[in-house]
Amino acid sequence: MMNRNMHIYDPIQQKVIFTFWTGTNAPSERRVQCLQNLHDQTECTIVLVNPENLQNFIHPNHPLHKAYPYLSETHKCDYLRTYFMYHYGGGYSDIKTPNGSWVAAFDEMIQDQSQDIWLNGYRETCPESIAHIESAHLYHLLPGNCAYIVRPNTPFVAEWYYAQQSLLDEKYETLRENPSTQPDCCVEHVTGTKYPFGWNELLGRIFHRVAAKYTDRFRFSLPTPDFCYYR
Repeated sequence: MMNRNMHIYDPIQQKVIFTFWTGTNAPSERRVQCLQNLHDQTECTIVLVNPENLQNFIHPNHPLHKAYPYLSETHKCDYLRTYFMYHYGGGYSDIKTPNGSWVAAFDEMIQDQSQDIWLNGYRETCPESIAHIESAHLYHLLPGNCAYIVRPNTPFVAEWYYAQQSLLDEKYETLRENPSTQPDCCVEHVTGTKYPFGWNELLGRIFHRVAAKYTDRFRFSLPTPDFCYYR
């Protein structure tokens, strides 16, 4: 498991899975066990990006958005996975138990010489899992948002990335004046907050809205992660 910068030339070829811990607090024992499970079960290289090593991964021509310091830890992770998938590609996973190997899914991406597969993940299972309500009827065609392998610089990931950038631009001044006050800060969780983002506004709503346009470019070879017992 890598927790500092390494020589990454092609995260798909190298079977690299990025994961993020954006707080300054130590992960819980359950999170530590999930990280170990990621390493043991995926059979891939796990790169944990945290505040100590984040700067090592920032693209020299593409700094983090100026809104980043004011975001909650949860929304920082939402931002970083988008940034990394756009600029680097490769795997991403929440810090959850993966329930199986990712090797075959990476190999499917590697062997796709025409690069027709833009994302390999796991399939959503019900309309209620879709953050973008207008796309909920397509749930059986859409990838889940907790684990995937993404090919960088495709129209899909570019639209996802720039839609997020645009939203951060739009709400920057309000965010700067009303920064996050807790790790999961959002309008749903903090009564009376002026923090300007809903829980899934910065990632899920954008991700599923954009994904609905490109359903023919997805594969579903990853095991579905364990959504219980990780906090």
